[in-house]
Amino acid sequence: MSKPETLHLIRLAASRAGKAFLLHQLGENLEVILLDKPLKDSLEGCTYLCLEGELLLDLKHGDFLHLKRGEATRLEIGVERTLTPVGKTTVLMWRGE
Repeated sequence: MSKPETLHLIRLAASRAGKAFLLHQLGENLEVILLDKPLKDSLEGCTYLCLEGELLLDLKHGDFLHLKRGEATRLEIGVERTLTPVGKTTVLMWRGE
């Protein structure tokens, strides 16, 4: 039996700032990204986990969610959102449905 690979998600995200890194090793539809500017996300259902920093999920009609390190949330299909890092950068992992 081979030893499982260890992935440092924050370093992986930092290696491609602003571009999602697909994590085939950990599961289907799982990605990690380092955000240094706002990103308009798709309308698919999605679970978000803030790995480092803080994230504002700007939603329609002035609503928002504020995620801090270690916090997660799930948004349903069709919810418009913009992912906005708080401070310099945010590392985010998400899983689309």
